Amino acid sequence: MSWFGGNSDRKMQDCLFQLKFCEKQMERLAKKAEKDQKNSRRQDKESSSTRQC
Repeated sequence: MSWFGGNSDRKMQDCLFQLKFCEKQMERLAKKAEKDQKNSRRQDKESSSTRQC
């Protein structure tokens, strides 16, 4: 018998799965944010260079 109840192992596995899933999701979102930031900076440079001409 478990110290924390019958389903504690299952709950721990579910929690671990959720944490790993969130980790991967956050990594994907961080990469997307970096890509969007680079594109925004590039667009800002292009628009500022066309204004000066």
